[in-house]
Amino acid sequence: IYFLTGQSPLVKEFFRASVEGKLKLLITVRILDEVLFKMCLLLARMRYRFAKDVLKKLKNEPHLIIELSRDCRKIIEMCEFFGFSIFDFTFKDLQKLPDIMHDYGLVGNDALMVGFMQKMNLKYLLSADKDFDTVPWIKRIDPLNKEMVW
Repeated sequence: IYFLTGQSPLVKEFFRASVEGKLKLLITVRILDEVLFKMCLLLARMRYRFAKDVLKKLKNEPHLIIELSRDCRKIIEMCEFFGFSIFDFTFKDLQKLPDIMHDYGLVGNDALMVGFMQKMNLKYLLSADKDFDTVPWIKRIDPLNKEMVW
């Protein structure tokens, strides 16, 4: 979202590094779904001047959802262009969720992400979510950190 809204030069650098083969970007289907959903709401607010009840208004005007579907397609194509590896969760991943919740005090998608990172042996996470700072082995990279240079 920070890349799509132009809020993070750092994310732009990471994406460029991926295209150049210097970096491998991974994302989960769950996170990509969240990005698509939030971008649809954000675009609807901007484009159609919806101040509140955005989802309700979109549901009442299906032609606007059709317009937004084009934006979703572009975001998915962008993920392909930047060489994202896209992963999904399994039931086995969900079975580990209670242990992750217990060990790190995280719930929902955050706990799923920690499990994914364990499974893939990853330690770097590009996220503005400070909740991940409770996991000692995760090195969180804040996309809004203007002092970090790639």
